[in-house]
Amino acid sequence: MRIAIISNSAWYIYNFRLNKMKMLREKGYAINVLVPWDTKYSNLLLTEGFEVKSWKISRASVNPISEIYSILCLHKLIVLIKPNFIFTYTPKGNIYCNIVGLFSQLKIINNISGMGVISSKMKIFQFLVRVIYKLTLQRKNVVFFQNTNDMNYFIHHKLLKHNKYSLLPGSGVDTLKFVPNTKNKDVYLNFLFMGRLLIEKGLIDLIEAIKFIRFNYTFVQFFVLGMFEPPRSSAIIRSDIDHWVKDGLIRYLGQTDDVHSVLLTMDCLVFPSYYGEGIPRSLLEAASCGLPVITTNHPGCRDAVVDGVTGFLCEPKNPKDLSEKIIQFIN
Repeated sequence: MRIAIISNSAWYIYNFRLNKMKMLREKGYAINVLVPWDTKYSNLLLTEGFEVKSWKISRASVNPISEIYSILCLHKLIVLIKPNFIFTYTPKGNIYCNIVGLFSQLKIINNISGMGVISSKMKIFQFLVRVIYKLTLQRKNVVFFQNTNDMNYFIHHKLLKHNKYSLLPGSGVDTLKFVPNTKNKDVYLNFLFMGRLLIEKGLIDLIEAIKFIRFNYTFVQFFVLGMFEPPRSSAIIRSDIDHWVKDGLIRYLGQTDDVHSVLLTMDCLVFPSYYGEGIPRSLLEAASCGLPVITTNHPGCRDAVVDGVTGFLCEPKNPKDLSEKIIQFIN
């Protein structure tokens, strides 16, 4: 039996789906990964023993001609591989594979790990994505959601034609790997932001919150760990990070595949996102390491925290409220 794993990011598959693919391989399935070629992460997947096919697609493109070409390339790869089952991830992976599936009997399992552009302020994007999902989600598809808010959205807008859907709360973490630190930590109180460097992930709100408290709490440090995104209006650029570092607001740690080692040096994860999240992996990893979390009262984020017990919830897009929750944690 052959399984195809489809996503618009090799980094995403390597970091979030590797253990699942290993488990499927142990059960006797042959795994093919269809992703845009990434010199580092595609090669890491090859090193792990998986077949990797280069899918020509841009994560950030909205050019109709380029997107049609990407769909045709995906169709060609699927015809070549002839998978028995297809697992799709990320919005483009889900939608484009569903379009290909309209003309075949492909058995597709869609994973809706957040609303992405459906949660965009741009109503035209919301409308277009809803229409495409409604047209392409077939009765034969199985759909997994990561939080009830997303599942209810699809049900309310009648995007599902069947009852083959269920809640799969988060992508999961290896709790044998992400374990609490038993050693003494730094004399400083260390806060970490960990995630993609997008405005909607709340990093700018965190910067504003830091400005409220920085001079009254000199024993507190803020760290940022995350990858830069392709150029787009919501991307935080390197000059922004450099400016905040120069002003002494944050320390930038770059990007790493060894997230656990970073978490062991921290006291709290701060993730003030208002992005269309599923259940953020960073929150699950922090929780597995025994770290308290400060995040937003936002779908997906709030599902990973018991407010006042395992962390604090703040209002989205509210740096003042965020700063108050940070101070509450400090005290």
